[in-house]
Amino acid sequence: MKRFLSLLAMLLICAMALSACGTGNGSGNETAFNLSDLSNPFIGEWQSEIPSANTTLTFNYKADGTFDYEMAGVPADQGGKGTGGYVVFENIQISWLDFEGAAAYTFEVVDNNTINVTELEFGENGEKVSGNTSPFTRIEGSTVNTKDIPFNLNNDFIGKWQSEIPSADAVLIFDFKADGTFDFEMPGVPEDQGGKGVGCYIVYGDKQVSYLDFEGVASYSFKVADADTIDVTELEPNENGELVPGNTAPFVRVK
Repeated sequence: MKRFLSLLAMLLICAMALSACGTGNGSGNETAFNLSDLSNPFIGEWQSEIPSANTTLTFNYKADGTFDYEMAGVPADQGGKGTGGYVVFENIQISWLDFEGAAAYTFEVVDNNTINVTELEFGENGEKVSGNTSPFTRIEGSTVNTKDIPFNLNNDFIGKWQSEIPSADAVLIFDFKADGTFDFEMPGVPEDQGGKGVGCYIVYGDKQVSYLDFEGVASYSFKVADADTIDVTELEPNENGELVPGNTAPFVRVK
């Protein structure tokens, strides 16, 4: 009987130990979860003190390339609540807000509940200049995404297009994908001279924002002419920082 009781006690101790190892902070999956392994670590709800906005913002980032935001202390009818578009590409995040336009950031995952986000500006020659850094912290009690969920965009640009770009004085071929990236090619220009490459893009309303590592961020408005043509207009800031229309180029579907 004593041997039986001793064996039973040992089994109970082992079961308790295994249970403890399996639960960690809630479950075995949570213990093994590593935010830095995800291609888009922003999915979910976050808050941050934004130096350039001088307020606390909360964000709810979604896999469809949109996010909801709220500014503490700012009425909704004054822009305190709204939605925007974003994409994540390697360690770059690009976003679009109607009242702000396009913005670029670098980011670094600190831990499963913290992402350091750094404002990114571009010089005249496309060189990157880092600005303020703000920690994004996960909103307590919010749902934690532990799976690698790629972007799943649904927009008029998805597919292969050709256009003569006035600012580049060249014909370019673009292949826009549902994961928020695009391939581009300049026929006749060698790859080592920038003739081929990869970038990322956002489509939000009638605006499109693209990012290329050597160029930075570019903003456009667009209008769908028909199933095989999109008229794309460059947006450039004026002396007051307002985006004004520039050249328009038709994008023609490659069949």
